[in-house]
Amino acid sequence: MATTASLRAAVFDYLYGAYPTDRPFETLLNEALDNSETDVDVLDGTDWAKGDHLEIEETGEQCLVLSVATNTLAVKR
Repeated sequence: MATTASLRAAVFDYLYGAYPTDRPFETLLNEALDNSETDVDVLDGTDWAKGDHLEIEETGEQCLVLSVATNTLAVKR
């Protein structure tokens, strides 16, 4: 049986395979993240923009990026 992660990867490949520059990307968090935090520190914020969606891999939670300040993303959870 397929895992949730493998199904997500297959959907991303299907949706973005023709447009590799638009492909979703991964970045590492620069801090521990709790359940109520709305500012997310990442190692490299240069790929992020207002309106992007962030998925927290461990929980599958989706967040909307409200603003980017260097390597800090303000998100709506």
